[in-house]
Amino acid sequence: MTDLDIEVFVTVHDQDIVLLQESNRKYDCLDRKYRYIFVGSGNTDKIHDVGNVVIARDLPENIEQHPSLVDFTAWYGLVKNSLIVSKYVILIQYDTVLTSDFLARSYSKIVTNPYSIIGYVPFDMKDENFLANNIGAEPLYEAVLDKYNINIYDYFGKHIQSLDVALWPSSNNILLSSNLLKKFVNWFCPLIPIIIKYSGAGHAFERSIKLFSLLEGIENLYLEEVLDHYQLNSHGTQDFQRGRKEKLRKLLVSNKLDSKKNILYRIFKYIINE
Repeated sequence: MTDLDIEVFVTVHDQDIVLLQESNRKYDCLDRKYRYIFVGSGNTDKIHDVGNVVIARDLPENIEQHPSLVDFTAWYGLVKNSLIVSKYVILIQYDTVLTSDFLARSYSKIVTNPYSIIGYVPFDMKDENFLANNIGAEPLYEAVLDKYNINIYDYFGKHIQSLDVALWPSSNNILLSSNLLKKFVNWFCPLIPIIIKYSGAGHAFERSIKLFSLLEGIENLYLEEVLDHYQLNSHGTQDFQRGRKEKLRKLLVSNKLDSKKNILYRIFKYIINE
């Protein structure tokens, strides 16, 4: 698969997770076509010289002073520093697991739909957690109204009502062309000064991907069953109920995507005990 014009970027915030995943060869299925992009202010002394790690805060152009934007700071760093050299790019989070054919199936999907944004975790827009009961709604509403004169509640409402099934690519795990990623980053940047005033900035960013798609007439497609996202809430912005950690523990232990039970369980234990 070395001739595939695609690269995977894995957003991560802890150097020990990088070392753990690398020592267990978690991403062998990606055929060396991947790099980590380290975000946040965490220690990087153990990974500073690792060849496939990009430390976002060390880039000439970076917005790591805004950690509430979560994965967007990684995407910004990649685009503004021209680090993406492939035609297509996959952006995933470290707390995901992949099937052995993840890369091949992703590439097949994007080359036949090159102008689409492809999600791996579709979510129902009619669910209250999309906007009605989510901390990302207000910052996105305020920013988009101010910068683009669009009321997202009205705009999304009309879209949802027009469809029997309305989905959006949740969790920031997406596949698209590098040119389209650049376009999205440039579209989102004017929203930053307003969005960062809110604790739900990262959730606003996540939902903005769907808004951008609709405004630009970009089709959203979905490639399910090749990625699972365990949503470990590393930034502490989600209100996990009692039993959440135990539920995640069971999910990780029973993972069957690539028979990575041991590595996933060890990562999970590290995270909840840090």
